[in-house]
Amino acid sequence: MRSVRRGACIAVLVVRTALAAPTPADQAFERGRTLMQQNKIAEACAAFEDSLRLDFQYGTLFNLAQCDVRRGKLATALAAFRRVAAEDKANPTRAARAKEIADELEPRVPTVYVVTGPGSPPVTLDGEPVDITAPVRVDVGTHIVASAGQQREVRATEGARLEVTLVAPGAPPPPTAVEAPMPPPHRPSKLPAGFTLGGGVLALGAGLSFGAVAWSSWRDAQKLAMTDPVAADREVAHVRTLGNVSTALVAVGAVAIAVGVYLWRR
Repeated sequence: MRSVRRGACIAVLVVRTALAAPTPADQAFERGRTLMQQNKIAEACAAFEDSLRLDFQYGTLFNLAQCDVRRGKLATALAAFRRVAAEDKANPTRAARAKEIADELEPRVPTVYVVTGPGSPPVTLDGEPVDITAPVRVDVGTHIVASAGQQREVRATEGARLEVTLVAPGAPPPPTAVEAPMPPPHRPSKLPAGFTLGGGVLALGAGLSFGAVAWSSWRDAQKLAMTDPVAADREVAHVRTLGNVSTALVAVGAVAIAVGVYLWRR
């Protein structure tokens, strides 16, 4: 009986040990996390790739995508985040976060637009066939776009929009869009400028007229000061009023003339 119990205990211990021991995929994943913290990006990405190859998990794919962003593989990372967002039903929080990151990342991904002639052979990017009916997203770096024995090297930088034209020798050129004739340039009406200039001149003239009257009244006040001080004080007050009105009109007129000249020259 004791031997049976001892055997059962050993079996339980063996099962627990087997369950507790990390798998090679787990070990590779943890190694990738550690390397990421040490800013060893290339090594971390390689560790996450190993883990993913041994045991596909959306959490590992999410971490690999974060690693790919840091090494410039933006198109690869975007595709991974989109996959996690669409397929990771077991972890809605992670799926939602993956969608947020993908939306923020998309404008940063370089895009290549490939133009070919009618009936041109398929196009390859770095040796792999690509669908050119839509813009081709690529990672940051140098890529080779080829078709019909021709190839073009493109250097993709973050957020770049690149166009590549590939036409086989002797083939008709790709169709070009027919450009509509440019409409004549819009010339703003001179009417507002004319009104503004005219108003400015009138205001300036009125201001100068009030100034002349104020000057004449000031001379009269000086004469009255010798014979009738009270009347002279009233005249001085009148002069101040005229002077204020003159100053305001001259200022308004000068500003209006300046604005009118600016509008006329546009």
